[in-house]
Amino acid sequence: MARRRHGLEHPLGTLQMLAWGAFLFTAASFLLIMPSRFNPYSFALPSILGFCLLLTLIAGIYTTLIDPCDEALLRMAPCDKESHDVLDRSVDQQQQEQQQERVYCYICQASVGRGTAHCRQCNKCIAGFDQHCAWLNTCIGQRNYLPFICTLWCAFSVTILQASMSFVILVQWMAYGSNARIFSSITLPVKVYIFLTVIVGTSSSIISFLLGQMLLFHLFLSIHEMTSYQYVILQSQRERSHEEREAANRELVKMMKTKHSTDAVVSASSSLPPSESSSPTEPPCTASSLSSRWRFPKEIVLSRLPPALPSPRGLSFLSKRDVAPSSLPGDVFLAADEEDDEGMRDDDAVVIHF
Repeated sequence: MARRRHGLEHPLGTLQMLAWGAFLFTAASFLLIMPSRFNPYSFALPSILGFCLLLTLIAGIYTTLIDPCDEALLRMAPCDKESHDVLDRSVDQQQQEQQQERVYCYICQASVGRGTAHCRQCNKCIAGFDQHCAWLNTCIGQRNYLPFICTLWCAFSVTILQASMSFVILVQWMAYGSNARIFSSITLPVKVYIFLTVIVGTSSSIISFLLGQMLLFHLFLSIHEMTSYQYVILQSQRERSHEEREAANRELVKMMKTKHSTDAVVSASSSLPPSESSSPTEPPCTASSLSSRWRFPKEIVLSRLPPALPSPRGLSFLSKRDVAPSSLPGDVFLAADEEDDEGMRDDDAVVIHF
């Protein structure tokens, strides 16, 4: 893919065509709403609106035609760039680039400044990359950031004035009806004119709200001296670190629960009567030792638990040949000494889950 130099080069974007269509709709509605006969009620707002429309058109075209790529790409001839697949750089050149705080882009095959990012849509490195504006079909960088902000302000002013004019017309219509002076110079039926005014006013209000949000966001970025791209990267890093902290907290809680269950089993073994407790020469109390020492029928498992043990979460009846007692930490295994009415054999075990 060849490097795109400005936003009017092929291929044109869908949102770009939609933006130009919205501009033409605004211009047409301006001619529709502005009465042909100027009077004290209709001269000021249409004149200011027409001036803002002209500024929006000029600023938008100027922003779109500026090539925001890094100056290293501007110095490269197209033939030189296409004829070199791999650019050999000497050690002295690399050291010089590091001193100048420059990095090397292997896609553009050029040394670009730090803070430069490569845009896949435009296939070029953008100096001071802020965003790829799909509405203008071009990247916004250091070279065209101010014209872009000017375009936003002009478009915001147009939509605010458009909504204000629609509001004034609706107020005049509700106060005086079709006899209002503002309707004296229109050629359309009053009801059709009011219907179109409502559509224009509603759409202008929505667009002005969205543009206002974007302007406030860029004001926030300018206060913190960062770009939109840097803000997105920072938010992504914060979300990733938050997820890592949450995972670490879950692991810590899991370890604490396991330790609590193990401590409860050891505490229960120490509270047993001397006849049932382990001798000083026996190894520490584990699930295996409890399995060999406690042999209760299934019906009295819960009634024979020592009071020091916490309330169990549940019981499971497993075969000791399938599950090793030591493989499940925090569980107490009680072996059955004989077969009962429920069909529990002497090679089965009761697993108490804490």
